[in-house]
Amino acid sequence: MNSRQFENLFNQYYEELGRFAMKFLRCADLSDEIVQNVFVKFWEKRDDLDQVKNLKSYLYLSVRNACIDEIKKQNSVVDLNEHTESKEMHQQESSSIEFNELHYYTELALKALPDKCYSVFSLKRFCGLSNKEVAEELDISVKTVETQFTIALKKIKNYLAQYGLP
Repeated sequence: MNSRQFENLFNQYYEELGRFAMKFLRCADLSDEIVQNVFVKFWEKRDDLDQVKNLKSYLYLSVRNACIDEIKKQNSVVDLNEHTESKEMHQQESSSIEFNELHYYTELALKALPDKCYSVFSLKRFCGLSNKEVAEELDISVKTVETQFTIALKKIKNYLAQYGLP
């Protein structure tokens, strides 16, 4: 990939990926930073990415993974024993921790999925592809996509239920 192709890819997906990152992080500056870092890493690895069939899917998955890593990093910084905060601040942090905890356990559930289930689920949920598009991307039937997606949902639900999460 040459610099012109990269520039076109950047211009085509930067804002879209930024909005996607905002869904996870709820911070415009941090979302922009994540997307910029994904594009920097993409540029650095451009020669190794010849086998990537769908660059859009690759970029979305990269942004999603970077957002999850950032959430985990933020969780490690939270001091749960802070007693000097007001009740309102504590409630806001509790909600944020619960949200981040749900994301953490959801990520663990996703990692526990079989490869095909994970691929189907991530392309549908995180990249917004239709069943037909996923089938074409993975070179499988639409029925297989539907079946694998249903299996993935059940496995994720069961995994989260082990921890008392919805």
